[in-house]
Amino acid sequence: MKGDDIASRLLDLGVVCLKLATELETSAIGKHVARQLIRSSTSGGANDEEARSAEISADVAHKVSVAAKELGESVYWLKLIHRANRSSAEALTPWIEEGQQLVRILAASARTAKGRSLSESAAAPQPRQEKQTNCLGGRVSGRTSSQSRSCQVQTTPRLSGRVEAGIHEKTPAIHELVSMNSSP
Repeated sequence: MKGDDIASRLLDLGVVCLKLATELETSAIGKHVARQLIRSSTSGGANDEEARSAEISADVAHKVSVAAKELGESVYWLKLIHRANRSSAEALTPWIEEGQQLVRILAASARTAKGRSLSESAAAPQPRQEKQTNCLGGRVSGRTSSQSRSCQVQTTPRLSGRVEAGIHEKTPAIHELVSMNSSP
């Protein structure tokens, strides 16, 4: 299976990076680079595994995209180690190339998953828009039925006719309504 092959290749690259990191940790600079390499190389495989178990295409696209970015960072650290002569070119070059291939594969997978996600969201039913009004009968725009809020205007004797208007602020129009309702 294609996904299993990629997962295996990511795991192999992660193992090589872990082994290389143990060789680098002899100086403060080596420790810094080793930690960065460990973090990015293991994150790439872990994010790919999460993408494989994701339930919706948007999650797959996001996780695969993160995996590609992390792997791209791993390639950077491998190139830095190579340029700084911290390891032999013969040992690093094939893994740099492998990392670059995996980045291209994951980036293409992310684009495909994103395309699927966009077509799924276009086909999904949209929330029904309802015409809703506020306490004063004015239109409340852009709310779906699940976002509507009730608006209760009450006068209480304790407040001497002042208005409690739930989520609305007291406006002159509300005061006018209360005045008309409380007039004898």
